[in-house]
Amino acid sequence: MGGALSPYSRLGRVRGMGEGDKKRALLGFVVVAIMLALLLGAASLHTTSIGPATTQVGPTTITTATASTGNAVYVVFIDSTDAYKTKARNNLTGRIEFTGTDPAAVVQSAVDSLATSGGTISLLPGTYVWGSVPALPKDLRDWLHIVGLGSNVTIQLTSEGPRAFDFHRTADYQTFRKIDIENLNIDGNNVGGRSHVVLGTNIDGNDQSRMNIEDITIRNITTRNVPVDPTTTNHRLNVHIDVWSRPGDQETHLTNILIENCDFNGGNAGIDIGGNGPGLIGVNVFMDNISIINCRHSGLVAPSQFFPSANIQVGGLGFGGDVHIANFYGEYSGDVGIELNAVNALVENSTILDPFGTGFYHTNYNGNPPKDQQIVYRNCTTTIVASNSPGMGWDMMSRDSNPVPLGTLVISNCRFYSSSADSGTNPGYYEGYAARVYSGKGTNEVTISNFTATIERTDYSSADEHWLNPIWLESTGGERPDIHLSNVEIIVKGSRRSNAGTLHVTGIDVEGNVAIDFQNVTADVRVSNMSAYSITGISLGGVSATLHGIISGFVVHHLADDPYAAGIVIHGTGTLTIDGQLFIENCDFSGMTGGDAVRFEGNGNENRVTLSNNKYGTSTAVNVARTFAVPVTTTATSPTTSTSASLDLCHTREVVAHSFLAAKKSCTSHLECLKSSHKWTI
Repeated sequence: MGGALSPYSRLGRVRGMGEGDKKRALLGFVVVAIMLALLLGAASLHTTSIGPATTQVGPTTITTATASTGNAVYVVFIDSTDAYKTKARNNLTGRIEFTGTDPAAVVQSAVDSLATSGGTISLLPGTYVWGSVPALPKDLRDWLHIVGLGSNVTIQLTSEGPRAFDFHRTADYQTFRKIDIENLNIDGNNVGGRSHVVLGTNIDGNDQSRMNIEDITIRNITTRNVPVDPTTTNHRLNVHIDVWSRPGDQETHLTNILIENCDFNGGNAGIDIGGNGPGLIGVNVFMDNISIINCRHSGLVAPSQFFPSANIQVGGLGFGGDVHIANFYGEYSGDVGIELNAVNALVENSTILDPFGTGFYHTNYNGNPPKDQQIVYRNCTTTIVASNSPGMGWDMMSRDSNPVPLGTLVISNCRFYSSSADSGTNPGYYEGYAARVYSGKGTNEVTISNFTATIERTDYSSADEHWLNPIWLESTGGERPDIHLSNVEIIVKGSRRSNAGTLHVTGIDVEGNVAIDFQNVTADVRVSNMSAYSITGISLGGVSATLHGIISGFVVHHLADDPYAAGIVIHGTGTLTIDGQLFIENCDFSGMTGGDAVRFEGNGNENRVTLSNNKYGTSTAVNVARTFAVPVTTTATSPTTSTSASLDLCHTREVVAHSFLAAKKSCTSHLECLKSSHKWTI
């Protein structure tokens, strides 16, 4: 009879036999039972346990639960006694069901047998050389687990098997779910081409279209020998779950995707999840509950040119719900470290090293971002140390080609550090080098707190004129944002070469239609051989702005060595409208050795500014008008404190003080007065 019988069936056949036959049958049964018990026992030594397992990958250690045995279990192994064929044993029957010289084909057979029920396929230690690509089934009722047993399970890719796993898509709007891939080493074997590596939708450079993907786990996966190619002739993407769709197509979704404890070495991208389509326009691909925890991606070497690349990108042209990225380390991207598009996201405890573009990038291509969208970065760092990397820290922008509001933006307890020397040919200086918010379609709110921007070893040798502005804040159109800065420290050190062009350093530049609340900001600029009037702590409205608000507790340690530096520059009505009042209070300019503590460049806004309780050193306290051709002479004085009873701007004192003090009767602070009189919310 075909098929294996259970021991109970064998025992039933003993009845009705002669004594001699019974003894022989019983002996045969005992032998079979012992052999089956040994097979099951040996397999059980490698069965994935239910309890926790601790794995060290990347910067931290986390505890995870391994996969259950499922409904049916196949054990895949390499049989060294049979020409090193790969075999799949059914662990319920003890029978070898699939055998072959292509391990991927053997795994495919095991997958096909579980295509409706789900179950676990366990790979014993060894190197499995792929001769094809297993394709995973649609519409699984229960989880399909593909798990390596032990730490030495390696899948080696080849030109015939260039990807570890695919989705077996055969028609539009199929759904792939409940797939778990764990504990595998994937050797890319330097195989080129344009496709994903571990699991995904990119085959021969094309994304699969119109499909749903949900309940996917990729855990404890390490890749190596994956090529990085700036020409993108070879464009390998470790995990690439991007679904192609046309505008107007039925909605598809990518939901409940967990990527955890993975270490991706090489490839132009680490993790890419989102929607794709024709052009840079939004498509109807929805994402939600995307988690990337304790992972790492390296581009192997610091890039010397831009190319399409990302350590992580979530969103693309799609739109969505929630994304959580934690404990991630990315390095050497040819473009961005972590990019987010049209989702709500929390990114925490993550570090990006030497991106050619930006460490943390946010923009919305899709015109349907989440209502009350929030993008939060917490305890994150961008570090630039490679001499050929012009990378920025944070860039949150609404693109001019497809302007979409940016939502609520938070950068908390984060750090930007650059010690990249300037070669002169590629200075890498940007307006918003450490953090830039630029939106032509409005922003809900911006908060930057406990943020440090350190730029060291500046060696400016370019013959051109450049601007080094660590923080640039600009929002026009759409909703007017409140911009909160608190406990922000800006440090710039280095030199400008004597034969170089002009370098401008401005700690914070504010443009657009905004309401500002700056609390406890410090500036320490020590760049030698600077030109006159080239260093500014805070600049308001140099291009085009409408604003009001408060600057409180601003401290200038140094603004050197520009003898005509300015602590705060307030531009004239030609470019700046103050629609209310601007309060500058409790600031300390005593660290300035020259220049102007507060400078009005242009006329018309003096009556809109109130200065009180500020400390001054040897700089001019307030310079109402500056002529570029004839530097203003400064008067050296010892540090002093002015009060609201003795304002710096004598000719505006009575008007400003009267309006402020009248409002202050019912307010506890300048900020409360701003809230009540100008109707903006902090």
